[in-house]
Amino acid sequence: MQEPGRVPARDEANDALVNHEPVAVAEYDRALEAAVSAGCEVIVPIRPLDLLNDVTQKPWPVRVAFFRGPDGELIELLEDKTGYT
Repeated sequence: MQEPGRVPARDEANDALVNHEPVAVAEYDRALEAAVSAGCEVIVPIRPLDLLNDVTQKPWPVRVAFFRGPDGELIELLEDKTGYT
């Protein structure tokens, strides 16, 4: 049984689903470097995204990266310097 609030480990049946654990971090580049140093597999390297804030309708530029955690879970790092998150 899965712990509450925990994303399941990689599972062939769930690969098509969008299951991931988003994490906002202050030291974005250092956080991803630490994950790589710990042996985590980077799935999507750092990339900028230009989103739109649903509340203010203003641009919301962020950077994201995805990697697999130690149990195979998909983790998203989010850098938001706008203060929206």
